[in-house]
Amino acid sequence: MSNIPGHEDVVRHRKSSRNGKIILGIDIGTSSVKIALVDAQRGNLLQSGYKATKNCIGREEQVHVPGADLQDALQIIRIVRSCLSVLDSHFMKAVSHVAICGQMHGVVMWNSADVHTEQPTLSPLFTWQDQRCSSEFIEDLPRSQSHLRIATGYGCATLFWLLKHRPEYLTQFDRCGTVMDFVALKLIGGDRAQMSPQNAASWGFFNTIEEEWNHEILQNSGFPIDMLPKIVKVGSDIGTLTSSWGVIPVGVKVKAPMGDLQCSVRATFENPKTDAVVNVSTSAQISFVMDLGFTPPKVFDPDATIEYLPYESGSYLATAASLNGGNVLDSFVRTLQQWSAFLLKQDEPKGGIPNNPAGVIPKRGGFNQDQIWTKLKLAAVEQSSTELHMDPCIFGERHDADRRGSISNIGPENCYHLGSVVLAMYQGIARNLSSMCPKDKLIENGLTRIVGSGSCLIRNPGLIKAMEETFGLAVVEASSKEDLTNLELTNMAVDFNSKGNACVGAALFTMDYLKR
Repeated sequence: MSNIPGHEDVVRHRKSSRNGKIILGIDIGTSSVKIALVDAQRGNLLQSGYKATKNCIGREEQVHVPGADLQDALQIIRIVRSCLSVLDSHFMKAVSHVAICGQMHGVVMWNSADVHTEQPTLSPLFTWQDQRCSSEFIEDLPRSQSHLRIATGYGCATLFWLLKHRPEYLTQFDRCGTVMDFVALKLIGGDRAQMSPQNAASWGFFNTIEEEWNHEILQNSGFPIDMLPKIVKVGSDIGTLTSSWGVIPVGVKVKAPMGDLQCSVRATFENPKTDAVVNVSTSAQISFVMDLGFTPPKVFDPDATIEYLPYESGSYLATAASLNGGNVLDSFVRTLQQWSAFLLKQDEPKGGIPNNPAGVIPKRGGFNQDQIWTKLKLAAVEQSSTELHMDPCIFGERHDADRRGSISNIGPENCYHLGSVVLAMYQGIARNLSSMCPKDKLIENGLTRIVGSGSCLIRNPGLIKAMEETFGLAVVEASSKEDLTNLELTNMAVDFNSKGNACVGAALFTMDYLKR
């Protein structure tokens, strides 16, 4: 992929679509917006691109809330438009459907009276990484009628927190949804979001079997249930473009927004009966599709590390979702950057710097994050083994919110080798994921290989190796996939590839429904 100005990264894969119909897939992630144009007939990727959202920071009326994690929803829309502006106009004119997916769990609120104006009454996006809800707060919430947990960062948990701590702030809004639902609403008009079960389940207080909110439980708790989105089936058409979107014409159909996890899985595996998917991006997950007809447990198990999420057509996706993935490595990189800047900083002497023109700020030392990432990956590759043992769970886990990371077995022979520390971090991420979903669980469900995806995994060869060693699996190149049918169950293969972009998966889901 080639870099172009503005941080967009765009590549053209094929020149034309057989039947002229193209699906635009959009993934509104935690750290970037990704887009893909996919042939609606064959599923070929025609063009793709992305733009970072790292500076897309939201504000909550200047009120400091410990653990808050916010993004600017309007800025996200502007970034989406920026991504679309660099795509081939010939392809864009042929778009027949828009399929949106993105970061699950988070919530954004608006007022229906002015949502389509230039200055809407709009909250920031409270992301899935928002930590405002303590363990005690979560435990005091009413028990939901669902097999799925409720945790900090989940939409309903955030709304309950606002209801208790910021009721006056909440009263200015009468509608809410995920950021994907909000983007879809801006495209098709109307005032109330239409949400698929994939995203509703990620909010909590949602019955996946009945596909409805826990209305009675929420109403009895004083929850503002009228704000909640309308539930629609996965794959539903929720409306059409009310005005042209760049060169995309009026009338193009928009699908109900989906979860980025489900879409990433759809884009990655080739056979849902034999493949599991490991994805490591900001967080980390291992997932596989349950047989059609599977019914999840009726009662929530607080100690369970595997959850069963709505997938499509009534099926479920078994998922062990860790909060600790690429964000752990990113935190380490930022720590090293701050340390290096501090160590290389030169203090200004009293009286100012001699011969320094007025107003000139002395240059500070240190490395940028890209430089640190490059050095860390090289250091890890050069390190064949480590005696360090690292628990990387600095962000806790949903089944153990108070858990924190640690490092042990530190000795004089390993404490000063940076590669040893990075390798221990890789191994810890892989080991933690394996503890949540052991290899035996995969074998029990008839799975014969794991396919790896996610930007963090693909860009870190040492992490790929750690996954391979932890699960005891061989790495098989995609070009060798014809040999997979001959493998024994105890000799699973791992095919690590970079195809698992959720924006592509959203388009492929749409293609599947169009062919039915």
